[in-house]
Amino acid sequence: MRIRYLNGSRLKNALIAAADNVHKNQALLNRINVFPVPDGDTGTNMVITMQYVRNSAREVKSASIADVSQALADSALMGARGNSGAILAQFLQGFSDDMADKIQVSTVEFGQAVRKAVKQAYEAMSEPREGTILTVISDWAKKIEEQSKRLSDFTELLRVGLQTARQSLEETPTRLKVLAKAGVVDAGAQGFVHILEGISHFIESGKIDNLIEREIDRIEEAKHVLLASGDFTFRYCTEVLLEGTAVDRRKMRAELQQAAGDSLIVAGSSSRVRVHIHTDHPEEIFKIARRYGIIQRRKVDDMRRQQKGDFADTHTGKIALVIDSTCDLPAEVFQTMPVKYVPIWLYFGDQGYVDRITITAEEFFEKLRTSSEHPTTSQPSSADFVRVFSELLPRYEQIICLTLSKDVSGTYQAAVQAKRIVNCADIHIIDSGNVSVGFGLIALEALKVIAVNPDLDEILTKINYAIGKIRFYIYIETITYLIRGGRIGKVKGLAAKILNLRPVLSYANGTVKVVKKVKGIGQGLEEIMKRLRENLTDADSVRLAITHSDAPEYARRLQQTIREEFEIDAEFIVPTSPALGVHAGPGALGVAIIAGQKETGE
Repeated sequence: MRIRYLNGSRLKNALIAAADNVHKNQALLNRINVFPVPDGDTGTNMVITMQYVRNSAREVKSASIADVSQALADSALMGARGNSGAILAQFLQGFSDDMADKIQVSTVEFGQAVRKAVKQAYEAMSEPREGTILTVISDWAKKIEEQSKRLSDFTELLRVGLQTARQSLEETPTRLKVLAKAGVVDAGAQGFVHILEGISHFIESGKIDNLIEREIDRIEEAKHVLLASGDFTFRYCTEVLLEGTAVDRRKMRAELQQAAGDSLIVAGSSSRVRVHIHTDHPEEIFKIARRYGIIQRRKVDDMRRQQKGDFADTHTGKIALVIDSTCDLPAEVFQTMPVKYVPIWLYFGDQGYVDRITITAEEFFEKLRTSSEHPTTSQPSSADFVRVFSELLPRYEQIICLTLSKDVSGTYQAAVQAKRIVNCADIHIIDSGNVSVGFGLIALEALKVIAVNPDLDEILTKINYAIGKIRFYIYIETITYLIRGGRIGKVKGLAAKILNLRPVLSYANGTVKVVKKVKGIGQGLEEIMKRLRENLTDADSVRLAITHSDAPEYARRLQQTIREEFEIDAEFIVPTSPALGVHAGPGALGVAIIAGQKETGE
């Protein structure tokens, strides 16, 4: 069937098909990702970007290509991840700009629009590199514009364009030495070809299902990829989405170029801008961005950690666990078990840090002692959860996501929203009702069951049992940080300070209670031991973990006391995460327990 015009309905369905095709090839794209850095996330980044496009396409009702292209461009910018995602977003924005006021377009108008969009994609980058997705988009658009003058049928035009894109893709190793050395094509360029395949398939067949089979088993052939040594020029992949009025992207890009970094992309429009850069100082990038608008979203990935940990992890299985960074667990758990965390953001004034990625517990408490500004926290966004879900779904049949108690944070709702965006019934969101090592023991219970018997129903049963049984007791050395963070009223706080009282709290099933007010660590330990006796005296099975806020001596003291009285050792002792240290302050001490009866299976 001849297709002589492209309208909004055809465009959105074509891009839904394109998104599905990229998703199917996500694992291969991650595996062949060696440029600009071998951090193994190009497939995930493109899937996330196209997932936003796909969801927007499903929601937009207009059949006008102007309306649809603008909606798709906006959604791509909102969801853009990584170099390839940012380039795709700018390409769609450029295409949308040329579609203004149009209901439908001919092949000639389409050819002119894609060439203009390519120009905008190049302008978004500070240092465009040939042999990448940019080259393939450019070669494709040039062929489309050239052939549109003689071909009035979109089916034939897109078929010719796809052939050119595939040829350009195969030539990328001749233009970038790092690709030739690794024996692969550019991952971003391969992803763009998958987008074109999905589009062509829909235009030819009118179907979104049963997309072109692109030999996903080629991932086996890609295992020979020679990974770089891990010597990154800059450590953190940093991204910002900001909104403003009449944002001067050229001026902004020039200012960002003065910061230490590379792989800079400034994409978007005059009202919404996506920045991507590799840098050692994300907070400096955020500071510059704030001068041009209001930051709506930000992301920081530690590329060294990705290569050594996440990228090296090619494990597949039935079930993976996702947590947020308020879940305190030993570092080795993340290296040996199928678990990933979504980080909380911390701020000292205008300076932002990613919990456990750009700031450690030790660095946080040192800054807490010396900074004149009280830190604040920001929960993960739904986009943060989308990213992690998208990384795991190609490798695991099911995902269980445990979050910080929804009574104290919106993290749970962000995860629920991310599940809607990903649109996958195999993601299960659970409110842990706890925090720190209380949260950690629940997560570890799930991981132990996953390791021996990955049956979803059994794991969910064990999680719910642990949530109901967990008891977490915390001694707070100073209430100053609870007052500053608004966790207790100033009047009550001042009264307690005058009386030199410190609270001992209990945390269970999402509820925090003050169980005792004491006058120091000695009384605090006594109260914690009293609570442990109430729970452990008749218990046949006990699991126990300890946490501290920059107070390892308190943790050792508590561990010794527990060992002498109950002959029990903690499963782990860990520092409190920075996200929790904001409220607990230095000197806090906590112990979490799950006590049960062995003979009843508890």
